[in-house]
Amino acid sequence: MNDNFKNLNTTKNVLFLGNGFSRSVAPKMPAWKDLFNDENSSIKNYTILYEKKFINNCNIKEEFIKKELTEKIEAEIKNAIDGKESVAEWFSKFLKRNKISDVLTTNYDKGIEYVLQRCGYEISSNNSSEKLYSIRRCKIFKNNKNKHQIKLWKIHGDIDAIKSVTLGYDQYCGSLSKLTSYIKGKYETSKMSQVNIGNVPIEDKCKNPTQKDNGSWAELFFFNNIYIFGFGMDFSELDIWWLLNKRARIKKSNPNLIKNTITYYLNPEYDNKKDDIIDALKVFNVECKQMNNNKTLVYMKNVFNV
Repeated sequence: MNDNFKNLNTTKNVLFLGNGFSRSVAPKMPAWKDLFNDENSSIKNYTILYEKKFINNCNIKEEFIKKELTEKIEAEIKNAIDGKESVAEWFSKFLKRNKISDVLTTNYDKGIEYVLQRCGYEISSNNSSEKLYSIRRCKIFKNNKNKHQIKLWKIHGDIDAIKSVTLGYDQYCGSLSKLTSYIKGKYETSKMSQVNIGNVPIEDKCKNPTQKDNGSWAELFFFNNIYIFGFGMDFSELDIWWLLNKRARIKKSNPNLIKNTITYYLNPEYDNKKDDIIDALKVFNVECKQMNNNKTLVYMKNVFNV
């Protein structure tokens, strides 16, 4: 059992995978600046670059811009994973061994789905009823051979539901509003929806875990150990930072109420100049660990000890 993981015998663990995972299996995947074809711009924040592209193309529907950007990523991911059985081999080893119950990802592409399917997991259900936001968006994958199940939460949208892909400030802020409502126990869906979640404030759930509804990825931040890999934690990720801040505030008011851990793994290839982000994570009770290898795939293998 890998010493990097804590409380493995008592708490189910959550894997949080960012764009670094996609880069680890598809090194030729285009960077955001290449996708926007705006290398001469002084703007580096991709959220603002997206808004610039959308606002300057007033006659083009937003979903067409999203499709254009995400399909370039998807094509490279699929080509890279085809024939790479070794990726599936190590990925399948740690999922059950380390009691990974859920996988969170900000990636829109289907890279993680491709890897899961290659290592014996099949999709058994798909909650994609949300049109624009992804508070509840998840897919359940089951591996009958090793009797293991994974919930995959695509928290920033899915290429299969192009409107859900979260890129601009308008959608980020709308998503944050929905997330805030869920955490405060005031979550609402359309009148036609039969969904019954988000009716209990998260602090009350922490006091009495039997009130959990298991209906949103946001709940995991307060009950499960989360291990973050390949995610830049840019300050434009408003939803994630707000959620970490809310968790830290609850811990301040009642230190014994939240017992899970959140760990951020730094890949020196990308994270060696992020002192401000690391300091902010520590303020919000996130443990930061520095890895020695600068190759993302090797770096993840070292953490998972496979």
